[in-house]
Amino acid sequence: MLIIAWQYALLMQIPDALAWRDLKAKYPGKLAFLLNTTQPIVAVVAVAVMLIKLNVSLVRLIPAIVLVIVYAGCVIKKVASVDFDISPSTPCTNLDYSWWGEISPVMYYIVMLAAFAAIPSLPNMVLTSGIFLGTVLVSGLLVGKKCNSGSLWCWAVASAGLVTGTVALGLNKHGAL
Repeated sequence: MLIIAWQYALLMQIPDALAWRDLKAKYPGKLAFLLNTTQPIVAVVAVAVMLIKLNVSLVRLIPAIVLVIVYAGCVIKKVASVDFDISPSTPCTNLDYSWWGEISPVMYYIVMLAAFAAIPSLPNMVLTSGIFLGTVLVSGLLVGKKCNSGSLWCWAVASAGLVTGTVALGLNKHGAL
């Protein structure tokens, strides 16, 4: 389930590619907004499915569920004021997901981490949280404070599914899962 959740983040490459083909078009920005802002929802659902499949109580996911409801409310409240133009802003060279100026990215991060905290396997929880935080930090450092790192993060996380799968296989082989 974690690999599927990571692959959902990779869908962002579709609107990014469309945007680079026509920077003035609005439809890539609308698709990017939909995919990007729903990532925390998908993460919570993926962890819920994992817990159900493992026959683990969903109680551990309650904080993430409450937070994702608040987050979704914030996104819905701000959607009318969002600019779907994702073309790079000066002096940046990467696509600019400007909705993160309207919607707090902090809430996005908190929901993601709350979802990951509910993962019952400590190694998987640490790995998933580490990949998320590491790629967010590296992306932010690479683009600097003046530029939005969202588009770069969606590329930086491309290896997450492979890393998660490889580590899970290794842990499973050694009985650590």
